[in-house]
Amino acid sequence: MIPVVILVLFIGVRFYLYRRTGPIEEDFKGAQRNIEDEIRRSDFAPKKFRFSELKQATGNFSPKNKLGKGGFGTVYKGSWGNQDVAVKRVSKKSNQGKQEFIAEVTTIGNLNHKNLVKLIGWCYERCELLLVYEYMPNGSLDKYIFCDEKASMVESRLNWEQRQNIIRGVA
Repeated sequence: MIPVVILVLFIGVRFYLYRRTGPIEEDFKGAQRNIEDEIRRSDFAPKKFRFSELKQATGNFSPKNKLGKGGFGTVYKGSWGNQDVAVKRVSKKSNQGKQEFIAEVTTIGNLNHKNLVKLIGWCYERCELLLVYEYMPNGSLDKYIFCDEKASMVESRLNWEQRQNIIRGVA
């Protein structure tokens, strides 16, 4: 729960800083090679998934597997092997360009912290940008901070001490 919010905050700040790069390039073949080359240059490259694997894992991106939607895309629950995963399908209308995608894969792929959700892999096929994270069964921290209507008020409220601990953990 806490790792998801920290990840969302981290990604949000990073995307804000890189916002000027623009939308995904239309030259798919060149862009795909460029993205793969950039990711391979990283010291740590998470698993590269095939689009067909992620499509199957999420039940063809079924609405019943939808975990949430944000400014950068939709997240679906999936099953890969014997592991539950969360697959973020970046919206084609998103301002997240290839540089932000590469930065997310190479930076978050390198991070290993108890307060961050682990990036398992990525995919760039068919002009689709997808990120695969470990699945967090308790959902996103934002529902606890902002009192999601689906959660009860008792379980969704965080006191100030809990909030401070989350902030210290992020720092």
